[in-house]
Amino acid sequence: NRLYDVEKATFKNVLDFYENHAEFFADKKVFINSLPAHQLQGSDESAVLQRLERHPDCIVGEYTEGSELEDSALLKRNEEYNALHVELALDDYGSGYSNVNNLLRYTPRYVKIDQMLISGIQNDAQRRHFVKSIIDYAGKNNILVLAEGVETMEELRTVISLGVDLIQGFYTARPALEPMKEIPEDCEAMRQIIERD
Repeated sequence: NRLYDVEKATFKNVLDFYENHAEFFADKKVFINSLPAHQLQGSDESAVLQRLERHPDCIVGEYTEGSELEDSALLKRNEEYNALHVELALDDYGSGYSNVNNLLRYTPRYVKIDQMLISGIQNDAQRRHFVKSIIDYAGKNNILVLAEGVETMEELRTVISLGVDLIQGFYTARPALEPMKEIPEDCEAMRQIIERD
């Protein structure tokens, strides 16, 4: 029964780090994990919205957990985020909870394809077909697609050839205390080779 406190601490801690380490974040987006069913209320909500207002076009609220917002709460949150130029991401797409209905309801700017669909994708035609259909839908609806859990060169090559916009996973970088300043040379070289092919 502490998920509200997790939501509050997550926003506070990420925004504190972001504001205290601005040198890491020039021209970069910061994704903040958010639990849809545990949105902040009252003075907690007001404090976070005031902080978000200082960083237009920099913050992405990333919905991460299976419980959903009711329609009225979702409409309110979307209006607040739109007014503040905060974008929305839908995490773990293709996992049990994150389905087509949520993609249509949340109308995110980013959809993050779950690692279970990415792992070994180069050897699985059904996964490639499903991921390609997500990418095609997203492209027609102004949604950027991020492949989660990319851990091998073969997975990287496959998801880039399918048309994903963004990559996340151990192949490009492991979690670290400080954000990366640039893409590793071997990953950038791989992207350029695949795009030429």
